[in-house]
Amino acid sequence: MIISLVGMSSAGKTYWAFELQKHGYTRISCDDLIEMKLGPELQKHGYRGLNDVAQWMGYPYEVQYPETSKRYLDFETDVMEEILDEIAVMKSNHQKMVIDTTGSVIYTPDSVLTRLKQISSIIYLDIPEEKKQEIYQEFLRNPKPIIWGKSYKKNANESNEEALARCYQNLLSFRATRYEKIADITIPFDIHRHEDFTAPDFIEHITTT
Repeated sequence: MIISLVGMSSAGKTYWAFELQKHGYTRISCDDLIEMKLGPELQKHGYRGLNDVAQWMGYPYEVQYPETSKRYLDFETDVMEEILDEIAVMKSNHQKMVIDTTGSVIYTPDSVLTRLKQISSIIYLDIPEEKKQEIYQEFLRNPKPIIWGKSYKKNANESNEEALARCYQNLLSFRATRYEKIADITIPFDIHRHEDFTAPDFIEHITTT
């Protein structure tokens, strides 16, 4: 079974990818593969690691952001296509694999998302409304690269920080709709974050739902 995990940063994709790896699944980290492709560019600035990728990309109000975010998304598209090509060469869906996508996978071309849906079961890890402010605070503490698309727009008399906080909620709402649209199965927050919910429970849930 090939599983693709989708959802916002901090939803739990990487946690579950590692848990499934312990139960025989081959884990594919899109963040790691994108970072490898960005390596030479990051090294120019003394950057290394996912947090440094976020620093390299910057915030949507910074001058470099249009170019760096485009380059990041281009690399993400390349990574997704390479993963899908490799799986297709295997000519078998009997492999046990889990693809830990980035939160911005929904901004890759429709052709990529269509292939991803054909080749894997897409599992959306839901985040409820009441948790979205916590997710934003986590983003401020531990920034990760974010593709904002059209979700960021600064209003008059609004500081960059105020605009970021307001638009982050818009971003979460927009993405939630897109994740739900491409997902085969949505796992509610109170299930996938329950302390008694294990990897075997996860597998059973997605195979019996």
